[in-house]
Amino acid sequence: MREFAKFPPVDLWFDYPIHTVDETGILKDVSEEDTRPFHERATEKRKENSAKKNDENKVKFENAIANSNAGDPPTVKQLIEYFDDMPEKTLRGWIKKFGYTIDKNDHTVTKCDENINARDHENHGQEKTAE
Repeated sequence: MREFAKFPPVDLWFDYPIHTVDETGILKDVSEEDTRPFHERATEKRKENSAKKNDENKVKFENAIANSNAGDPPTVKQLIEYFDDMPEKTLRGWIKKFGYTIDKNDHTVTKCDENINARDHENHGQEKTAE
């Protein structure tokens, strides 16, 4: 198959049903708004919407922590009731995602200590036994 050089772009006016060449050069100054492919624009929009939704959910969650038990750390059950029977799996995901932990003894939700590393995160709130 032979390859030929690309033709230079031609600016055309459309006047139904005829296309006419732009001889004044006005269309050369016009540029497309966004030259990226649709899927790239859609991906970016989804990321923006996801970040916005995540921020809204974090604010909701932190308000629930502050308001659901009159300032004391709420239990998982109290948070589920506060969110009108949100699935427990979703709530536990939010707890982990937004930097909180569940105390293993009394099931209260508290903010993670930033000094706790990821390995100790699961054991936070448990009594340590002597070995």
